[in-house]
Amino acid sequence: MSGVFRSATRRHHPALVRQQTSGTDRQTWTQNAVGRLASWTTGTNSGGTWAPTAARNNHYGADGDSPSWTAEDSSGTITRDVRGVDGQLDATTDASGSAVLQLSDIHGDVTARLPLNTAQSVVAQSYDEYGNPEGETAAARYGWLGTAQRP
Repeated sequence: MSGVFRSATRRHHPALVRQQTSGTDRQTWTQNAVGRLASWTTGTNSGGTWAPTAARNNHYGADGDSPSWTAEDSSGTITRDVRGVDGQLDATTDASGSAVLQLSDIHGDVTARLPLNTAQSVVAQSYDEYGNPEGETAAARYGWLGTAQRP
């Protein structure tokens, strides 16, 4: 059926989504042996065939469920999550040493991403009480309740 919007969700178990499909876009998550988020892929359907568009893999350095770093692609791009003394997300860094502070409000929403590289712009983010982006807020890995979430 062309031109018809379709949506589907598949689950690992009731509390954890395995795959979501919306129209021609799909995202799939996999777990590691201890049930943590191991990786996720995105894909697009063109002519009945799914083609991957991106893949990311989490790497854990401890027993918790927050990854130490994430391989963003197969070319070696990585993102490391830096936790503060309270265990919440404070910054992200990459392999080149670039760092972005994740500034949050008292609710735990990341409300600004502040690159330490002064040539890059600050990104402001705003969410309503249900987690919906407000105004010009674009999709971001860490946003509503972002300091407590895993990628």
